[in-house]
Amino acid sequence: MIDSSVRLNTGHLQIVAPGYHERPEMRRVIDDPDTVMKVVSNLDTIEEISPRSVSFVLASGDKRSRGVMVTGVVPAREYRMSSVPNQIIEGRYLNAQDRAAGVIGTLAAQNLQIGIGDECVILGSGRDGSIAAAVVEIIGIYKSGIDEFDGSTMQIPLQEFDTIFSMEGSVHRLILTLENLSDSQPAAAELRGDLSTKALQVMTWEELTPGLKQSIELDLISGIIMYFILVVVVA
Repeated sequence: MIDSSVRLNTGHLQIVAPGYHERPEMRRVIDDPDTVMKVVSNLDTIEEISPRSVSFVLASGDKRSRGVMVTGVVPAREYRMSSVPNQIIEGRYLNAQDRAAGVIGTLAAQNLQIGIGDECVILGSGRDGSIAAAVVEIIGIYKSGIDEFDGSTMQIPLQEFDTIFSMEGSVHRLILTLENLSDSQPAAAELRGDLSTKALQVMTWEELTPGLKQSIELDLISGIIMYFILVVVVA
Protein backbone atom coordinates (compact mmCIF):
# COMPACT_ATOMS: atom_id res chain seq x y z
CA MET A 1 0.00 0.00 0.00
CA ILE A 2 2.78 2.41 0.93
CA ASP A 3 4.85 1.63 -2.16
CA SER A 4 1.87 2.02 -4.49
CA SER A 5 0.95 5.36 -2.94
CA VAL A 6 4.42 6.93 -2.92
CA ARG A 7 5.23 5.80 -6.47
CA LEU A 8 2.00 7.33 -7.73
CA ASN A 9 2.70 10.84 -6.53
CA THR A 10 4.78 11.74 -3.48
CA GLY A 11 7.88 9.53 -3.56
CA HIS A 12 9.55 8.15 -0.43
CA LEU A 13 11.24 11.51 0.13
CA GLN A 14 10.77 15.03 -1.20
CA ILE A 15 13.07 18.02 -1.24
CA VAL A 16 11.23 21.36 -1.36
CA ALA A 17 11.73 25.00 -0.51
CA PRO A 18 10.92 25.88 3.13
CA GLY A 19 7.17 26.24 3.64
CA TYR A 20 6.24 24.92 0.20
CA HIS A 21 4.43 21.84 1.51
CA GLU A 22 2.25 23.96 3.82
CA ARG A 23 1.64 26.68 1.20
CA PRO A 24 2.53 25.50 -2.32
CA GLU A 25 3.07 28.89 -3.96
CA MET A 26 4.64 29.28 -7.41
CA ARG A 27 7.48 31.48 -6.12
CA ARG A 28 8.70 28.92 -3.57
CA VAL A 29 11.15 27.02 -5.75
CA ILE A 30 14.44 25.13 -5.81
CA ASP A 31 16.58 27.55 -7.81
CA ASP A 32 19.42 25.19 -8.76
CA PRO A 33 17.95 21.66 -8.98
CA ASP A 34 20.91 20.21 -10.91
CA THR A 35 23.34 21.00 -8.09
CA VAL A 36 20.99 19.53 -5.49
CA MET A 37 20.49 16.39 -7.59
CA LYS A 38 24.26 15.89 -7.76
CA VAL A 39 24.45 16.02 -3.97
CA VAL A 40 21.52 13.64 -3.58
CA SER A 41 22.85 11.14 -6.13
CA ASN A 42 25.82 10.44 -3.83
CA LEU A 43 23.48 8.72 -1.38
CA ASP A 44 23.74 4.94 -1.83
CA THR A 45 20.15 4.17 -0.83
CA ILE A 46 18.60 6.43 -3.49
CA GLU A 47 16.98 4.45 -6.30
CA GLU A 48 15.85 7.37 -8.49
CA ILE A 49 15.38 11.13 -8.31
CA SER A 50 13.17 13.27 -10.51
CA PRO A 51 12.42 17.02 -10.61
CA ARG A 52 8.80 18.15 -10.81
CA SER A 53 6.95 21.46 -10.93
CA VAL A 54 3.28 21.89 -10.08
CA SER A 55 0.61 24.50 -10.72
CA PHE A 56 -3.15 24.69 -10.37
CA VAL A 57 -4.74 25.86 -13.63
CA LEU A 58 -8.05 26.28 -15.34
CA ALA A 59 -8.21 23.61 -18.05
CA SER A 60 -10.69 23.96 -20.90
CA GLY A 61 -11.89 21.65 -23.63
CA ASP A 62 -14.33 22.58 -26.39
CA LYS A 63 -17.33 22.27 -24.08
CA ARG A 64 -16.24 22.40 -20.44
CA SER A 65 -13.72 23.96 -18.07
CA ARG A 66 -12.41 22.54 -14.81
CA GLY A 67 -9.67 23.20 -12.30
CA VAL A 68 -6.74 20.80 -12.77
CA MET A 69 -3.36 20.32 -11.11
CA VAL A 70 -0.70 20.32 -13.84
CA THR A 71 2.63 18.67 -13.11
CA GLY A 72 5.77 19.13 -15.19
CA VAL A 73 7.77 15.89 -15.34
CA VAL A 74 10.89 14.44 -16.98
CA PRO A 75 9.40 11.46 -18.86
CA ALA A 76 12.54 9.29 -18.87
CA ARG A 77 12.84 9.53 -15.09
CA GLU A 78 9.11 8.98 -14.52
CA TYR A 79 9.31 5.64 -16.35
CA ARG A 80 11.83 4.46 -13.76
CA MET A 81 10.17 5.75 -10.60
CA SER A 82 6.46 6.43 -11.14
CA SER A 83 3.52 4.06 -11.66
CA VAL A 84 1.66 6.53 -13.93
CA PRO A 85 3.37 5.47 -17.21
CA ASN A 86 2.13 1.91 -16.63
CA GLN A 87 -1.43 3.08 -15.96
CA ILE A 88 -2.11 4.50 -19.42
CA ILE A 89 -5.39 3.06 -20.72
CA GLU A 90 -5.63 5.13 -23.92
CA GLY A 91 -2.89 6.60 -26.12
CA ARG A 92 0.64 6.67 -24.72
CA TYR A 93 2.79 8.30 -22.07
CA LEU A 94 5.08 11.28 -22.64
CA ASN A 95 8.53 10.94 -24.16
CA ALA A 96 11.60 13.16 -24.50
CA GLN A 97 10.52 14.52 -27.89
CA ASP A 98 7.10 15.75 -26.74
CA ARG A 99 6.57 19.47 -26.18
CA ALA A 100 3.00 20.84 -26.23
CA ALA A 101 1.55 17.49 -25.15
CA GLY A 102 -0.06 16.12 -22.01
CA VAL A 103 -1.50 13.06 -20.33
CA ILE A 104 -4.55 13.36 -18.10
CA GLY A 105 -6.51 11.32 -15.56
CA THR A 106 -9.53 9.44 -16.85
CA LEU A 107 -12.06 11.29 -14.66
CA ALA A 108 -10.57 14.69 -15.51
CA ALA A 109 -10.84 13.80 -19.21
CA GLN A 110 -14.48 12.81 -18.73
CA ASN A 111 -15.24 16.03 -16.86
CA LEU A 112 -13.66 18.11 -19.63
CA GLN A 113 -15.16 15.90 -22.35
CA ILE A 114 -11.84 15.53 -24.12
CA GLY A 115 -10.05 12.53 -25.55
CA ILE A 116 -6.92 11.45 -27.39
CA GLY A 117 -5.87 14.03 -30.00
CA ASP A 118 -8.03 16.81 -28.55
CA GLU A 119 -6.57 20.16 -27.56
CA CYS A 120 -6.77 21.42 -23.99
CA VAL A 121 -6.23 25.06 -23.05
CA ILE A 122 -4.56 25.67 -19.69
CA LEU A 123 -4.61 29.05 -17.97
CA GLY A 124 -2.75 29.87 -14.79
CA SER A 125 -0.20 32.16 -13.19
CA GLY A 126 3.54 32.15 -13.87
CA ARG A 127 6.28 32.26 -11.28
CA ASP A 128 6.86 35.95 -12.03
CA GLY A 129 3.17 36.79 -11.66
CA SER A 130 2.50 36.85 -15.38
CA ILE A 131 -0.42 35.07 -17.03
CA ALA A 132 0.56 31.56 -18.09
CA ALA A 133 -1.45 30.15 -20.99
CA ALA A 134 -0.88 27.32 -23.46
CA VAL A 135 -2.60 24.77 -25.63
CA VAL A 136 -1.57 21.14 -25.18
CA GLU A 137 -2.60 18.07 -27.14
CA ILE A 138 -3.87 15.14 -25.08
CA ILE A 139 -1.81 12.09 -26.07
CA GLY A 140 -2.62 9.76 -23.17
CA ILE A 141 -5.22 9.02 -20.49
CA TYR A 142 -4.27 7.19 -17.29
CA LYS A 143 -6.32 5.45 -14.61
CA SER A 144 -4.78 4.91 -11.19
CA GLY A 145 -7.99 3.77 -9.49
CA ILE A 146 -7.83 6.71 -7.06
CA ASP A 147 -10.66 9.03 -8.02
CA GLU A 148 -9.14 12.13 -6.43
CA PHE A 149 -5.95 11.70 -8.46
CA ASP A 150 -7.65 10.66 -11.71
CA GLY A 151 -10.13 13.52 -11.52
CA SER A 152 -7.77 16.43 -10.91
CA THR A 153 -4.35 15.84 -12.47
CA MET A 154 -2.52 16.31 -15.76
CA GLN A 155 1.15 15.85 -16.65
CA ILE A 156 3.18 17.72 -19.27
CA PRO A 157 6.93 17.72 -20.06
CA LEU A 158 8.96 19.70 -17.52
CA GLN A 159 10.64 21.67 -20.31
CA GLU A 160 7.25 22.83 -21.56
CA PHE A 161 6.12 23.64 -18.01
CA ASP A 162 9.27 25.74 -17.55
CA THR A 163 8.44 27.79 -20.64
CA ILE A 164 4.73 28.24 -19.92
CA PHE A 165 5.10 29.23 -16.27
CA SER A 166 8.35 31.25 -16.54
CA MET A 167 10.23 28.96 -14.14
CA GLU A 168 13.69 29.88 -15.52
CA GLY A 169 15.14 26.44 -14.77
CA SER A 170 13.83 26.19 -11.21
CA VAL A 171 11.49 23.45 -9.95
CA HIS A 172 9.10 23.01 -7.05
CA ARG A 173 9.99 19.49 -5.92
CA LEU A 174 12.66 16.83 -6.15
CA ILE A 175 11.00 13.42 -5.77
CA LEU A 176 13.12 10.57 -4.45
CA THR A 177 12.44 6.84 -4.38
CA LEU A 178 14.48 4.44 -2.25
CA GLU A 179 15.46 0.82 -2.60
CA ASN A 180 13.96 -0.01 0.81
CA LEU A 181 11.15 1.72 2.69
CA SER A 182 13.05 1.36 5.96
CA ASP A 183 15.78 3.65 4.59
CA SER A 184 13.52 6.72 4.50
CA GLN A 185 14.32 8.10 7.95
CA PRO A 186 18.13 7.53 7.81
CA ALA A 187 18.27 8.90 4.25
CA ALA A 188 16.27 11.98 5.24
CA ALA A 189 18.59 12.63 8.19
CA GLU A 190 21.69 12.33 5.98
CA LEU A 191 20.23 14.60 3.30
CA ARG A 192 19.33 17.25 5.85
CA GLY A 193 22.99 17.34 6.83
CA ASP A 194 24.25 17.41 3.23
CA LEU A 195 21.81 20.18 2.26
CA SER A 196 22.07 22.23 5.45
CA THR A 197 23.65 25.17 3.60
CA LYS A 198 20.98 25.32 0.88
CA ALA A 199 17.92 26.21 3.02
CA LEU A 200 15.84 23.33 1.70
CA GLN A 201 13.36 21.07 3.45
CA VAL A 202 13.60 17.26 3.31
CA MET A 203 10.31 15.46 3.98
CA THR A 204 9.57 11.74 4.40
CA TRP A 205 6.49 9.94 3.09
CA GLU A 206 5.06 9.91 6.65
CA GLU A 207 5.12 13.72 6.69
CA LEU A 208 3.83 14.02 3.13
CA THR A 209 0.90 11.60 3.54
CA PRO A 210 -0.04 11.48 7.25
CA GLY A 211 -3.46 10.04 6.34
CA LEU A 212 -1.79 6.96 4.84
CA LYS A 213 0.30 6.41 7.94
CA GLN A 214 -2.75 6.79 10.20
CA SER A 215 -4.81 4.33 8.14
CA ILE A 216 -2.02 1.74 8.36
CA GLU A 217 -1.72 2.22 12.14
CA LEU A 218 -5.51 1.88 12.49
CA ASP A 219 -5.44 -1.31 10.44
CA LEU A 220 -2.68 -2.74 12.65
CA ILE A 221 -4.61 -1.86 15.82
CA SER A 222 -7.81 -3.45 14.52
CA GLY A 223 -5.79 -6.55 13.58
CA ILE A 224 -4.40 -6.82 17.12
CA ILE A 225 -7.92 -6.50 18.58
CA MET A 226 -9.26 -9.22 16.30
CA TYR A 227 -6.28 -11.44 17.16
CA PHE A 228 -6.95 -10.95 20.89
CA ILE A 229 -10.63 -11.82 20.46
CA LEU A 230 -9.69 -14.93 18.47
CA VAL A 231 -7.25 -16.06 21.17
CA VAL A 232 -9.95 -15.59 23.86
CA VAL A 233 -12.51 -17.56 21.82
CA VAL A 234 -10.05 -20.41 21.19
CA ALA A 235 -9.00 -20.45 24.86
